[in-house]
Amino acid sequence: MSLSTDKANSETSAHSLHFSGIPLNKLGDISTHLSCGEILELQKECGQIHLPTVTSRDIKENWPFKYLYTRPDKAETRQNDSLITHQPVFSEEIRQMIECREFKLERKGVAHFFDGQNIKAIFSPSERHVLFQDFYVVRGWSCDDKDDWREEVALRVQPDKTTIFSTSGHYAMAAAEGLCKVWSFDGGTNWLEQLSTHDIGRIKDVQFSPIERALAITSTHRNGSDALMICVRHDDRGWIPGYMNSGFENLSFQFSPSGNYLLVTSKRGAEMLSIDYNGQVRCQYSYPTSDRYVNATFSPTGDRAVILSNTVDSDENTLTIIGPVGDKWQELGSLNMKIIGVKFSNSARHLMIHTIDQKIRLWSVNDQGRYVEKKIITDQPSFTATQFSASEDMFLTHNPDNGFVQILNYNRSGQWAIPHENTYYLSRKACFSDDPASSCIMIKEDNDVHVVHVSNEGLCQFKKIHSEEKIDEASISPSGRYVLTTHCDDDGLIAKLWSFDSEGNSFAKTRINRPASVNNGFKVNKAIFSASEQLLRLYGGGGFFSLNTIIFWGCDNNGSWTERGVVDNAVCDRLTDEPVHSHAMLQILAGDEEQGGDFKIFGYDRDGNWCQKAKRNHGTTFSSGSFSPSGRMLLTCGDGSASIWQINPQSDRSENKYP
Repeated sequence: MSLSTDKANSETSAHSLHFSGIPLNKLGDISTHLSCGEILELQKECGQIHLPTVTSRDIKENWPFKYLYTRPDKAETRQNDSLITHQPVFSEEIRQMIECREFKLERKGVAHFFDGQNIKAIFSPSERHVLFQDFYVVRGWSCDDKDDWREEVALRVQPDKTTIFSTSGHYAMAAAEGLCKVWSFDGGTNWLEQLSTHDIGRIKDVQFSPIERALAITSTHRNGSDALMICVRHDDRGWIPGYMNSGFENLSFQFSPSGNYLLVTSKRGAEMLSIDYNGQVRCQYSYPTSDRYVNATFSPTGDRAVILSNTVDSDENTLTIIGPVGDKWQELGSLNMKIIGVKFSNSARHLMIHTIDQKIRLWSVNDQGRYVEKKIITDQPSFTATQFSASEDMFLTHNPDNGFVQILNYNRSGQWAIPHENTYYLSRKACFSDDPASSCIMIKEDNDVHVVHVSNEGLCQFKKIHSEEKIDEASISPSGRYVLTTHCDDDGLIAKLWSFDSEGNSFAKTRINRPASVNNGFKVNKAIFSASEQLLRLYGGGGFFSLNTIIFWGCDNNGSWTERGVVDNAVCDRLTDEPVHSHAMLQILAGDEEQGGDFKIFGYDRDGNWCQKAKRNHGTTFSSGSFSPSGRMLLTCGDGSASIWQINPQSDRSENKYP
């Protein structure tokens, strides 16, 4: 045997051993796979947090996200009137998707288009309907009880159009200049038209309310003015226009997270509209103005809102905080001053107001429900970064110009105290970690990273990482146990993973080098730790025209971190630039660098590694795609066509032979 052959066999063997790996500790727990933010979004969509938005208290109570992907009847049982919570496990469907070695893809339908190349396609949340659109045509497809897909609706519209499904997928909407249609589904394939109106101009924005009680449409008419139409749903009459007003300038709106309120702003001022259960639209609060520019936004929970108006040719703003008092929205506080920025804490218990006199004012809700000033922080220029912790008991300011950092703690007496302030020269980033229980802060300098743990009593513990290589960016794990630093090294170093010993001293657990499949200019652009801190995802590329690459690393039972897989040429969503993945991040879609029509699906195996599980050809040039919420269906789009695929787990490799 030649030397070159021996070397090749040795490399192949090492590669196989490397990816066989030791299983992750909690492979069946969703927190092993997803980040804290991804899990919270998934829990809201699955209805496992029964609130319009997620607050820090909800995060704590649901940590470590025990019920995700466990069937409701299996997540909790009652025995002798006691609630028994089972260990977190995946549902049978998800377990099958992970444990199978390959996916079998069955093409269920092909939609052909002739008017453009930029085809868009979306699944309904129920996965029984699809909306396709190209430059001029909107097509609606449905799946019957025999799992056969066919076209049900074809609508020719103007180029500037919007197509969406409602939150539950019970309704679909298509809107363009001069036309808006809403359909409902009877549980089968029929698209039942419930609304058709031509009284609209060029579409600006269209949204269903979160609880599907209303549909809001803003449009611009040819005279340049904006109009607002609110269609409401009646059980016996379907969708009907319930509110229409025109003559606006700079019109915008947003629904509250509960869907019961609509906040409308324009040059006229601001209005808070309520949508009653009987479908009536009522004005709950009005802030009229004729000489001011108005911006307004809800707090994360939706039970507070802030209106910021700026008088023309004036250096003064008016800040008005409103909230429900009884059955009406009323003013809960106000401030007249040139205001730079406003930020609510998660539950709106606190409010940060940044003013032109370089002061940050912290307001809190008193026993009467009104906002009162609790703290003024001086010497805070307009570019100072601010952040509330997820627990809402801490506040962070960072001036990137001089590196000055302040940490404030909301103590038991209801006052803001400053347990730590310091200047970190050349610091470019300061942030909280994702775990609300950790009260952990990371501060990055050129070659150093500082980690500060703050106790409930405001006591600070300091840790420091020093790197010989210049640090590009830094990311901290949810609890602060790990810190990832990214680098751009000629030797191929792209990242280091750091940890701390029992005395708080830092040490590099591993060096992460550039994968062999990417070029010398590769750079990590984003790093995401899973909630359990067992998996790490690195997103990167090598320049403007580079392929998108995702690198996975995992921690085994012995605490050792190893590479778990590399996905090259990952497909990214055109709107968000995020990789296209399944609902629970258990599959990733990738293109093929050499074959323009080929696409691949990557997924976890039972050991927590990433591997290719399917490869098919779209039929024409493959350009984009999207998974259904469950990850069991896939849409692929290319030049002139779009395909619907069903993804099935295939246990026997020999049975899955693709052409």
